[in-house]
Amino acid sequence: MRVLLSPQSKMQLRKDLQEFYGVKTLQELSVKLGIPYGNIEQWFYNKRRYVPFERIPKELHSSLIIIDRQEDNWGRVKGGKKTISILLQKYGKTVLRQRQLNGARKSQELREQRTGAFSVDV
Repeated sequence: MRVLLSPQSKMQLRKDLQEFYGVKTLQELSVKLGIPYGNIEQWFYNKRRYVPFERIPKELHSSLIIIDRQEDNWGRVKGGKKTISILLQKYGKTVLRQRQLNGARKSQELREQRTGAFSVDV
């Protein structure tokens, strides 16, 4: 799950995380969390950036002001819905259905090729 925090909560979370992990800079925090520095920087300075809720220690949950919650794959779901609507307008339902069936057939063929017979030399 990802959460959108208020600007005040983001700054408070930054201070709390630095204190919790005993670090002074965002670079040190990124090393402790195992997350690229750029991502952590975006969490705190980009107003629209959602923060992974699992990365926040449970002790800090109560002090946060959460504006919005989304599932981890919400961006892909939203993009998929947009793409389907555009393709429906462009090609129509029958052509789109045929393209989906062709893709499923090709996927099955590739899967069969990868899991086909194999030999082991001993």
